[in-house]
Amino acid sequence: LVDLAELFKSPMPFVEEETAERIAEQCKSIGIAKGMLETYLQPINTKGKMQNIKMGEAELTDLEAHMQVCDALKALCAFLAVATTQTKISALERWRPMLAESSQPFAAACDGFTNALNALYRQPDSLKEVRENVVSLITTATDTAVVLYQNLHRQLRLDRAADDRKKALMNGNSLKKLNRLTNIEVLNSDKLNTIQATLGTLVSCNGCTDAELIKSSRSLCTKCGFNPANSRTELGAAESLEACTREIEELLSGWEGQLLNELDDPSAQASLALLPQDSRDLLQQFIDARQLPNEITDGFINAVTTVLKGLKRRAIHAEDFARTVLGDGVPLKPDEVQARFEKWLNERIGHDDQSAVRFILVD
Repeated sequence: LVDLAELFKSPMPFVEEETAERIAEQCKSIGIAKGMLETYLQPINTKGKMQNIKMGEAELTDLEAHMQVCDALKALCAFLAVATTQTKISALERWRPMLAESSQPFAAACDGFTNALNALYRQPDSLKEVRENVVSLITTATDTAVVLYQNLHRQLRLDRAADDRKKALMNGNSLKKLNRLTNIEVLNSDKLNTIQATLGTLVSCNGCTDAELIKSSRSLCTKCGFNPANSRTELGAAESLEACTREIEELLSGWEGQLLNELDDPSAQASLALLPQDSRDLLQQFIDARQLPNEITDGFINAVTTVLKGLKRRAIHAEDFARTVLGDGVPLKPDEVQARFEKWLNERIGHDDQSAVRFILVD
């Protein structure tokens, strides 16, 4: 009885508030039975042993009733302590907050076994009749969670083939060119930073077995610790990798076109003519070929920077621009919008030469 009372000091798994109150009521039988035994059963130290039992028929009947409740509670604890059951329930306690919101079938499976488990808590003497059904519901919920977790793991982790593609991309010439080109001030590196940050979140892992997952102390992949609750994204890992690959090529093409446009500007052409011959040749080859050199050297970066250093970069935030030019929701006439825009434009240009000012949209 003392050991049984200790078991109920901690909350039962998946217990609901109303059920917890019912369990507490039932646990009173433990204290009552213990008190009766301590009160009525005196040490047997005489030959007339039966005379030492100071309990009448009413007390014996009352004790029997409380002991039946205690036996039912003990059987309930033994059921929950079965290794396979305990492992699955512990895993489900960790999986429910991280998976239930993203899967209606798993949420329904959780509700099913939670209701059955709480019904058993409220009536522990029904264990013999409902045991098989409760075990089945726990197993169904566990199997549903494992399938869901493993599918999410495969979706949001890179397999070996995808990892090879990521390594090729990270070590590829396109990304190396972009990183070198960030040293040119007129190129906005925000997009590149976003791409590289996304690549940094793509983790490679071949996963663990279902058995390893269930037995894991954290109910997470034993190799990478993947937690679905921390991975809210619309794209899978492979799709994100493909998107990054595409965006890198698009950004490189965009920067290439931007530099060509800048260098074709008459003011840049005038500066180009003043460069040393070797620097002028580097840029002229780029202009003539209409594509970036295979290797972005320091000489190329310095030459571009020198030619474009007279250009004035103006960073524009879309939200600020819209608020300034279009106002805060007040209807404006076309001429009013035009006047506000010209005022904004003149303020941004200031006293600089208009031909040297370049506006760049940033996040």
